[in-house]
Amino acid sequence: MALADISDVTTHLPLDRIPTVGSDVDGYQLSVERMVKGYLVGIFTPATLATWDTPTNTPVAIREIAGKLIAGLRYRNRTSEENAVGVEDINYGQRLYNEAMSALNDIRMGNLSLVDVTSGEVITTDDAVGPQFFPSDNAPMFTIGAQF
Repeated sequence: MALADISDVTTHLPLDRIPTVGSDVDGYQLSVERMVKGYLVGIFTPATLATWDTPTNTPVAIREIAGKLIAGLRYRNRTSEENAVGVEDINYGQRLYNEAMSALNDIRMGNLSLVDVTSGEVITTDDAVGPQFFPSDNAPMFTIGAQF
């Protein structure tokens, strides 16, 4: 499974310096998918996240975020050998990562909406996803006097 395709990644890379084909980014796909979906758990239902199983089914904003994360990782890996002190914070790959994480934060905060690629409608966040996992005094499952 992948959230971004090769065109989502190469958009953010200087191809004259870091030539990239599909097989070059395959190793990053699972890691980025885990990061993005893990960051959005509690905002969208697992059923919604599960529909993002191919780039075609993934909202455009998520494809761009995943593309930036993959491009940032690839850029970092390819250029880290060029600098004697390793990767610096001002590195282009780090800036791509920062932009992607900022967009994920905007989604979490409700400042950036996602549009469903099939219906064209805004994907609503599920307000019940987070609180349903917290203890509730409204209908306790067990009481102090309960016996097992």
